[in-house]
Amino acid sequence: MELYLYEHKTIENRSWFLAKCNLALYMENLRKDFFDFEIQRRIVKNVYLDGILHTIELGDPMPVITLTVDGEVKTRDDRHINISKFDILDGLQRTYRLWVVWRLIEIVNSSNCKNYKELLTQLKSDEEGIMLLDLDFVSVKLLKRLFEKDNDEVIYKDKLHSLYAQYDIYFAIWDGLSDDDIIKKMLILNAGQRSVSSVHQFELLFLHFFDDNKLTLDRNIHLYREKQKEYFRIKRGPRNAGEYALASIIIALQSYVEGKPLRVDPSNKVKFEDDTPVEGDELTRYFNADFLNCFIQRVYNIDLQLKVKGASYEMWYGKDTTLSGVFAALGAFLRDNTLNLAMLDDAIQEITDIHDPFLLGEFDEAYSNLSSVRVNVGKVLREAVFEYTKGLLTGNRIDWYQAFNMEK
Repeated sequence: MELYLYEHKTIENRSWFLAKCNLALYMENLRKDFFDFEIQRRIVKNVYLDGILHTIELGDPMPVITLTVDGEVKTRDDRHINISKFDILDGLQRTYRLWVVWRLIEIVNSSNCKNYKELLTQLKSDEEGIMLLDLDFVSVKLLKRLFEKDNDEVIYKDKLHSLYAQYDIYFAIWDGLSDDDIIKKMLILNAGQRSVSSVHQFELLFLHFFDDNKLTLDRNIHLYREKQKEYFRIKRGPRNAGEYALASIIIALQSYVEGKPLRVDPSNKVKFEDDTPVEGDELTRYFNADFLNCFIQRVYNIDLQLKVKGASYEMWYGKDTTLSGVFAALGAFLRDNTLNLAMLDDAIQEITDIHDPFLLGEFDEAYSNLSSVRVNVGKVLREAVFEYTKGLLTGNRIDWYQAFNMEK
């Protein structure tokens, strides 16, 4: 993607560029999966952003979008640079909405749709179309508008296509950022817009390593995202040791770091009940390839140890409530030593050395006797696993009935 260069600064081993190109060129150069952040960054509902097309029509400038480049920025001359692979540090919400409209226009033109009804039928015919229709801002009103004509008989979709080619969009581009630099800039840029929840930070950081294949996991470890068909198999049916939902691993790590059991909210992909921010410098202590590899390996080590103690452990251990409770207890037990892997290994051994540490028969019985008036079973399960595991670690073992009925 070629951009017009306004300014360039070199800061130690990093480079910063202020540049622009037209919006159509930006849309054409987006990676196919740039928006595919079901875990990383959710596309949020925002009625003001939904009116972004009006900004394009008026020609009003938009805030600068911040990119990080994976590789050298190539300079054609004093006023032009070329970049290839890039990631969006700030501006995903704007980019995504603009891309969706651009994509809708492409679908209309490639399918020769004559009206919004034909477009609606086309969108319902494949996975991508259904995904677009699920978005709050892709309304029937928007689809109808694409086919409307103005006083000069210009169809709105054609007008938009021309406007995209004429509209200048501005970028701050970073080259040479380390993993830690990228993490901190993500947090700073997001914090300027709204309070950044700890889950949002962890999602950003985890997929930074996950998507770029920076993790060197055991070949028997597989992390599945919600979009993958295996995700629903391991969530609802048989699961092999080493198979986890990526969301579950994030939950386990977050619970471990904070020393308390946290939850997944399915309606929001991944959401924790406590949105207390964690400082960026603190996060980078955990979010490096070495620690993430080691942490996931220990999740797997427990899995293997429990598997030999009984087949029922495979499904039980892979649940969000179990991973959250077990690793929250490990984090609470280690307190300020959560980065000490030798101490973590010792704590894990305290559990796995027990012949049948979690007594799943008694767990099932206690669980079945839960009062029907309890409205949040998931919360009770997480906290029961947390309390029971703490008992295993401290030597003050409790039974499952006590764990389910601890006064909070």
